[in-house]
Amino acid sequence: MHLEKYGDIFEIYLANKRQIVINRPGFLDNLYSPSTKARYFSRPTINGLEDLGVRKGITFNQNYEAWRRNRKILAHAVSAPSFLKKALTDSQEIFKRAESKWKDGQILDLAVWVKCFTTDFIMQTSTSEDSYYLAWYQTPEEERDENMKFSRKLYCAIETWLSSIAFFVTVPKFLRHYAPGVRSLQLKFVNNTQWIRDFFRGIIKKRRELRKSSSNEKDGDFLDIMLAAYECTDEMGDEPLDDDEICDAIMDITIGGIDTTSDGFCFVLWYLHNYPDVKQRFLDEINSILGADTNRAMTIEDIDKFVYLDAIIKEVFRVFTLAPLTLRRITTEDTLGGFNWPAGTDFWINHQAANNHPDYWVDPKVFNPDRFLNGEHLKAKNMWTTFGGGRYLATLEIKALLINFHRKYEVGLVDKDAPIRYWYAITNHCSKLEIELHRKKPISKEE
Repeated sequence: MHLEKYGDIFEIYLANKRQIVINRPGFLDNLYSPSTKARYFSRPTINGLEDLGVRKGITFNQNYEAWRRNRKILAHAVSAPSFLKKALTDSQEIFKRAESKWKDGQILDLAVWVKCFTTDFIMQTSTSEDSYYLAWYQTPEEERDENMKFSRKLYCAIETWLSSIAFFVTVPKFLRHYAPGVRSLQLKFVNNTQWIRDFFRGIIKKRRELRKSSSNEKDGDFLDIMLAAYECTDEMGDEPLDDDEICDAIMDITIGGIDTTSDGFCFVLWYLHNYPDVKQRFLDEINSILGADTNRAMTIEDIDKFVYLDAIIKEVFRVFTLAPLTLRRITTEDTLGGFNWPAGTDFWINHQAANNHPDYWVDPKVFNPDRFLNGEHLKAKNMWTTFGGGRYLATLEIKALLINFHRKYEVGLVDKDAPIRYWYAITNHCSKLEIELHRKKPISKEE
């Protein structure tokens, strides 16, 4: 789907069905319309997910009004000051526990380590439930306790759930229900999803009972904010959320918070260490904002000052888009790209091409974070797209990790000549990224 070869808009056929690929940012306005009459809301690839029972959150919700309400609540939840403060505190505390196990010259495969970290982080920020997956990773097998093993089980269940999505959207319903072997695999995936939902529903039930019986200050996590939305109808007249919607929303933020954010962090760190001038400017930014005291806790106000780091992250996700393709289906006849399209037409949005379109970006193949400081990305709508409703939380987590690693350690790539190692399945996943760490000498406030 290269822009240079196929142009701004072209057609392909998948399973004998016509698909239209959009590469030009200027053609995306209709597809991203916030109107309540949006024609491109439908996600055709998820029609097989009814049997999996995950249609009430955000990612897989086909009801536009329900999706709009849930997305509004999610956006409010992940931008609430109390939630962001808790998220940053959780990130720093989990990092401290992790680094207490490291020796000088420690080598980490970030592709593995960061998924353990983000599993613990997202469980804390979303539900305030303790997770011990990072402890499981750093503890010899014979010394792992039941809490660590359960955290590993939960992570594996989540990974299985991600694998099941491709199964349900590609394997026809008839085969899933009647073909030997395929039917048993469907049952395995359904039971796995039910186990995850039962786990989160148990947390929801326990928290609701605690909210009713306790007058203490709430935790300020994602679940508390969602339950507050459950308990009232807002000023716009939206109905309260039910348990299934809350459960699916927690699953949305958990899955996105673990996989997409983890891989995004790895890709940013790879680019940072392959562009020495960019890395040095980032280190200078750390020193100018936080000083030489590596023991001082960061605040949200500190994080917001890292404008160059923010530009680095955006530029990485421009040149190496995490989710290169998304799919929409038009529900009524419309005009797009100078052509008339009938209802039912499927459109692939090629974010990788749009994020690197030469008619919109100056030298798009050049890695240049400054383009996000000089306003180049504001020349036209939809020039740059990444993440979803949890964008600020994902960026906060990536920033906090990058800052903590580089303010406390001399960080180096083990294989300095290796290209980005990744594989693609719906999104780009980092397969290996080894780093070596040497502790910087801490400087106290008195010094």
